[in-house]
Amino acid sequence: MVDIAEQNAETAAFSSVGLSAELISSSQRALALTQQKTALMAVEIVENLETEYIGADNAILLEFRAFFDADNMLMNVYAVAYDGSNYDAELLKPQSDEEMRANGVAQYEEILSVAQSEVTRQLNATSAVVSVATTPVYHRVTARDYANAWTSNPTGATKDTTKWRTSNNPNATAPLYPANGNDCANYVSQAIFAGGIPKTDTSVSDAYHWFASQYGCSAAWENCEHMYTFFNTYKEYWSTSSFANCNAGGVIFLKNSDGGRYHVVMCVQNDTVDRKYSAHTHDKKALTYTSDASFSAHSVEYFVFTDSQDD
Repeated sequence: MVDIAEQNAETAAFSSVGLSAELISSSQRALALTQQKTALMAVEIVENLETEYIGADNAILLEFRAFFDADNMLMNVYAVAYDGSNYDAELLKPQSDEEMRANGVAQYEEILSVAQSEVTRQLNATSAVVSVATTPVYHRVTARDYANAWTSNPTGATKDTTKWRTSNNPNATAPLYPANGNDCANYVSQAIFAGGIPKTDTSVSDAYHWFASQYGCSAAWENCEHMYTFFNTYKEYWSTSSFANCNAGGVIFLKNSDGGRYHVVMCVQNDTVDRKYSAHTHDKKALTYTSDASFSAHSVEYFVFTDSQDD
């Protein structure tokens, strides 16, 4: 449970530099929180030092002992405390004001550095726990089943729109998605969503927001390049795979000679013997591919979800 006072202190820290908690990025929030907590810890350290040492009376009983060599030449003078500890008497000489200030600053900076390292360690540990708890699990077989249910191998045509999830499809169930002349990314996004990856909760249509409804799609939902950016670069949900290892529920991009991603399909089977994919626009259901050359593309990319399970 989040401590309310700590949460309010965090918000105040952002406000003091002209930033709102809603607009600041996660990395900036972590940095701001680190600086805030370090400052609070430093204040506490200074207050403790002031309470313990500044203006406080201290008393210690010392016995001075001098040691001479065989020629009666002075060798060392020690200050011996009541507990038997020996101190070089030279250490008891008062430092100059400049020396004491310089040593105090150095000690404070060392304490502050240790405090900041500890706060950063705690934040990183908390961040790791949150990351594990909030990263969605991809149910790749569920995504595969959705992909196969909503496509076909039409005879004499490239599209079978009776299998497209649009308002014109009497078999479609909510959520409905808009008709799209080039439906490849829209179709793969639908399957990924069926596999448990949540939509973003915003209406901004760019490479960093992934959503769709009967009213429209974001660029990352229906555009191959933006889909790649969202899942692979921005969210880091994907791991690079290969022809041999891409499994059902995995995503396959076709690229042109310029390196542009112009088509995307979903792998629906890989038992190391047979490999099949399903797609839209040029609708395909469980079509066999035997190599990269099967796709008639300049090059092919394979991706799988890093956090996935077989159901």
